[in-house]
Amino acid sequence: MKRWMAAVLAAFMLIGLIGLAEPEEDFDFDFDDGGYTGEWVALKGLDLQFCLPDGWTALESDLSLAFQGISDDSRVTLEVGEIARDVDDLPTWADANLSGYETDEAGLYFAVTQESDEQVTVYILDADRVIAFRFDRAAVDAISRDFALQIAGSTSEDWGDEGESIDELDDANAVLAGDSSDDAGW
Repeated sequence: MKRWMAAVLAAFMLIGLIGLAEPEEDFDFDFDDGGYTGEWVALKGLDLQFCLPDGWTALESDLSLAFQGISDDSRVTLEVGEIARDVDDLPTWADANLSGYETDEAGLYFAVTQESDEQVTVYILDADRVIAFRFDRAAVDAISRDFALQIAGSTSEDWGDEGESIDELDDANAVLAGDSSDDAGW
């Protein structure tokens, strides 16, 4: 029983630690339609991060925004921010607050989107907060709705630089492999 519990807990630790290893390095998302590579950036004040596409640049963020950036060709600007709290259901919130939206999927998130020639806005619900990714574009072909959904869909919990050490990861791997003789505490 002790070994079983240790293995289960080690599995949970390993799953959690995999995302901690190096959150600031390049990351490759593998979507059905090709994906993109980029860099993990924090969403200020939200304890979230997302993958900013290669070539895009983070800008000095307005105090009310979690992130501002611009594409490599300067045809798209991105603003990300929390726009509502204590929301239980995204479509109900959208019915009350948005005119003309469509439902979508953004990674693991259910999303609602609004689109015009000049803008694509993706709304996701994280915990009880509505987070908006607003892409202002110079032309419709500057960024597609699908790419905007991919970027917003890369959102995940921000582990920061406080990840576990590689030694702790090795310990978790040893427990999973059944090589650990340390049953202390179990």
